[in-house]
Amino acid sequence: MSKFQEGNKGKPKGAQNKVTKVIKEVIADLIDENNATFKEKLKKCSPYEYCRIHLELMKLITPRATELKVEDAVKFVIKRRDK
Repeated sequence: MSKFQEGNKGKPKGAQNKVTKVIKEVIADLIDENNATFKEKLKKCSPYEYCRIHLELMKLITPRATELKVEDAVKFVIKRRDK
C-alpha cells in the first residue's frame, strides 16, 4: 500500500469498512432468526435482568453523546419570581 497522499481526503466520516458491514449483517440475521426465542427468554428474566438487558440494547440504537467543548465561559443569572 502507498502512503497517504496530500489531497486524498480518506474515508468519509461515518463510513464503515467491508468487514464491519458484513459482521453487522450477520448479527442482524442472527437476531431476526432468534427473535421469538429471545422474547420468550426475556419474559423469564428477573425485573433487574430485564432492565439491565433493556438498557444495554438501548445503547445499540441511540446515538452516542459527543464531547462538547465550550470556548468561552457562559454566565447564567437566575432570578426568582415570587407569586
